Amino acid sequence: MLTSFFINYGIFSAMLTLLLVETGASVLVLLNYSRYIDRVLKYIVPIWEVNGTFVAFYLVNLEATYPYMVKLIGTVYIAPVLAGLIIFMAHNAYLAYSEYIGKEEPKRLYMKIYSTSMVLVAFIAVSILTSAVSGIGINQGKMSISLLTMFLNGYNILMFIGIVLITLSSTLMFFNARISNWNFTPLLLAAIGIIVVGIASLIYVPYIAADFARLYLYLIPAIGLLIVASVLNLGLNRRFTRVATVSFLLYGIMYFGVLQYPYFFGETIDAGTIVNSSALVPYVNWITLLGGIFLVAILTVFAYYTYLKPEDGFRTGAGN
Repeated sequence: MLTSFFINYGIFSAMLTLLLVETGASVLVLLNYSRYIDRVLKYIVPIWEVNGTFVAFYLVNLEATYPYMVKLIGTVYIAPVLAGLIIFMAHNAYLAYSEYIGKEEPKRLYMKIYSTSMVLVAFIAVSILTSAVSGIGINQGKMSISLLTMFLNGYNILMFIGIVLITLSSTLMFFNARISNWNFTPLLLAAIGIIVVGIASLIYVPYIAADFARLYLYLIPAIGLLIVASVLNLGLNRRFTRVATVSFLLYGIMYFGVLQYPYFFGETIDAGTIVNSSALVPYVNWITLLGGIFLVAILTVFAYYTYLKPEDGFRTGAGN
């Protein structure tokens, strides 16, 4: 059970890290199109379909690991999932349009539509994920959901604020962007975001806060990676700033999974009671691990030649 949970959560962590970076890039486009569009496109154009592949990879593994969860998603969450998919169609379409349009004004409009749709999809996704953690707004007995409660409860709002601050912090470092003249603005934003997530968990999901009290030392590597990224962001090493930033996001999401384990929907579902226990599970885990290694290898090649060795690969532009 433990192996299946963390394989599934590892895929989820990689998927969410990629989507958060893309969401942050979208926010930059909305804030200052002219200044950041070149940096954003150099990142998004080669990788956005890989992001979609990770989403598919996660959902397939979720089906194999927790069949009950897929049933729940297909009934309780069908309305927000459909809304998210429809908006995601606009995300894909207008990003593709912007790649081939020759005129600047339509391209600006298309990228603004793409960016807005990405932020909306992120909000829906975060709302679904936080409700799966807290169970707020979900009636499992009736397989029903209160959409108003799911979107507007205190836990979801606080978690969204915290995730936005952490994502904005990572985005500023990853894309070498600024919203103030103070060099350590990203560090401050991330610190506030982590505190907000902690407060949300303490108030609404106390078992996660209790686990944090036992496992708080495991947060130190995340803080260390954040500090390293912030220091490197001063201009010491732009390439490894990105590595430290992505590592901070990935580790932080995995750490939250450790705190959440083994429960879903508050403490109403134990992962051990719904995990797939058929004889095929070991094969599923091995195939998933091999597939995950393959996807990571693809991303590693992209990251290496694009960001770590730009002189021999793709150019990332001045300041990138």
